[in-house]
Amino acid sequence: MLLKNLASHPLRWDNKFSSLEGLVTHLRDKLFPTEGGAIAHIYFKDYSKENITTPLPDEQKKIADCLSFLDNLITAQAQKIESLKDHKKGLMQQLFPAEGEAVPKLRFPEFRGAGEWSSEILEDVYHLKGTNSFSREKLNYKNGEVKNIHYGDIHTKFSTLFDIKKENIPFINASENLEKIKAENCCVEGDIIFADASEDLDDVGKSIEIVNLNNEKVLSGLHTILARQKDKKIILGFAGYLFKSIGESLFLRKLVLGIPAQASSKNLTRPLMPPAAPIRPRHLVPTQQGVGT
Repeated sequence: MLLKNLASHPLRWDNKFSSLEGLVTHLRDKLFPTEGGAIAHIYFKDYSKENITTPLPDEQKKIADCLSFLDNLITAQAQKIESLKDHKKGLMQQLFPAEGEAVPKLRFPEFRGAGEWSSEILEDVYHLKGTNSFSREKLNYKNGEVKNIHYGDIHTKFSTLFDIKKENIPFINASENLEKIKAENCCVEGDIIFADASEDLDDVGKSIEIVNLNNEKVLSGLHTILARQKDKKIILGFAGYLFKSIGESLFLRKLVLGIPAQASSKNLTRPLMPPAAPIRPRHLVPTQQGVGT
């Protein structure tokens, strides 16, 4: 059927194919025409005359057994991963103090009896740096000199501890003017980047900590807040978990919404604003090294 479609739509290179992507789009539209709207469909009548080839039953079984074994292995590994995620979530609830408390339920042996975690005003520990508003259309994954962290990637794929060697992060298109961006607004290791908007209350204030940039130039992009320590009081690799902890997430939602943290709302998109008044979250804890690693 594909060959029939191709034969009925001979291709010619002309000026409308300004890029390889344009050609690919043209091929897709010609080889897989949509019917009845913008959503592509397949119909049995279009393929019912195609030939299918199969081996003898014994070979069929061998192939099916091999591939189903791999499917089962993948499923088992996925279940293990989900189980580990649940374990980590429960562990974080114990390693960080509950809201209104200053001592976690679980501490490493050498820190038991070390007293309460210390507290500081958030704005005394962090200050904000500039971000940009480049949309997805102004980013690409092929080439460029400066990379950009989009808030959507914080929600969907970036690890709590952001290591640029392990993440796929887009470049800013070369056509965009970056002359007005100050060097001080480039990300540095130890920065916290918050996603300041989300359609889901659970993701409001979701954050990452930059732990390795590999000497690459990276900016904090659309719908993000870039926070940098004034003094290096919190070790590299701890703050990411601090802000991911359940207590701090509740604190951030209060800051965003100005309403009790347990309230819920769907399809909510509101910016996360920096604290303007003394707000005392739990901060600067003696067990940073143990949790961060």
